[in-house]
Amino acid sequence: MYAAPAAAAISDTIQPYVSVALIHDDNLLRLDDGQSIDGQRSDNYRQSIAGLQFDVPYGLQEFTGDAHVTRVAFSHFNEYDYTGKDARGEWAWKLGTHLFGHLGGVYSESLTPFSEQSSIDRNMRLQRKEYVDGTWLFHPSWQMRGSFVRQQFRYGLASQQYNNRDEDTATLGVDYLVATGSRIGVQLGHLKGSYPDGTLLGFLISDGYKQNDAKINIFWQYSAITQVQILAGRAKRTHEVFGERDQSGANGRVNAYWTPVAKVKLTGSAWREFSAVEGSTINSSLNKGVSAEATWQATSKLGVNGLLRREKRDFGTVSGVAVVSAPNDTLRTANLSVTYTPLPSTQIVAGIAHSARSGNFAVGSGNYKSNSVSLSAQIAF
Repeated sequence: MYAAPAAAAISDTIQPYVSVALIHDDNLLRLDDGQSIDGQRSDNYRQSIAGLQFDVPYGLQEFTGDAHVTRVAFSHFNEYDYTGKDARGEWAWKLGTHLFGHLGGVYSESLTPFSEQSSIDRNMRLQRKEYVDGTWLFHPSWQMRGSFVRQQFRYGLASQQYNNRDEDTATLGVDYLVATGSRIGVQLGHLKGSYPDGTLLGFLISDGYKQNDAKINIFWQYSAITQVQILAGRAKRTHEVFGERDQSGANGRVNAYWTPVAKVKLTGSAWREFSAVEGSTINSSLNKGVSAEATWQATSKLGVNGLLRREKRDFGTVSGVAVVSAPNDTLRTANLSVTYTPLPSTQIVAGIAHSARSGNFAVGSGNYKSNSVSLSAQIAF
């Protein structure tokens, strides 16, 4: 079945790589201020990765993917040592010049971040995602598009398996294409979430949810320097039980891109979106946030990247749960990294990061601060 083009120059299409990172985190478990485990809050750990990636074009089609294994070893909290597995694959398909899209999947198995769970026990998380989308350019100035995404989240810790979740998302939209490169359209979306193993407050119940939304979809090519992307409108989220948590209102995201010079790119984002939450007394939140990112390619070998981000989550608690203060939290993060590329196949990255959360213990969201430094190197073959 293999034709000559598919077998030619495998080194140009399949690329193995390895990387090693050393990280120090002064609050590994995201403990509340003043807390520690046996007097310990910080830890050093090593992350080793071995994998391969591929990019195989075949006529109008393109097949890309990546698979790697990650070994993480901690110096002090070594009960959290784990081996992670990640894989993704995608087929960018085309049928002529008017019909195109993507078909793919993602698999990830890793330690659940301590910032996303109320337990400090070792909890492995498995995530799966399958997706398909397509666009039909039925007129030089008009296109229709649709997509379907299925996601699964599974947790290894028995006490956290009530958070096992499935989500199906479908979208359908139509766009008007402007000769300048801009576009304006509308999009309808439907999301369905379910908890196949969920228990809530000790009772085995179905705590699924649905969300329907209608949004405008705009990409404004103001100039070669400035672009704005808007996907925003109105959404309604309903729950199978405890309907007092149902919400509706403005929902969406705005991104702005500015490239004043070829070596500098600035990105700003703002959002107001409903999201799922891993918790026993809550399972959804309304997230409102802003972020700013700057990238500077100082030389052909040296690049700098910085990110500032702030997000506030307003939680909807279940009936009968008393919360003494406002059920919300705010997370602030800042990252700065420097990338040195001495050879096309080699990268060295040094980074620092800071995060701080002000939360509400009653809904499993505490208060913490965390600072980390990292140094990593990657070599591709």
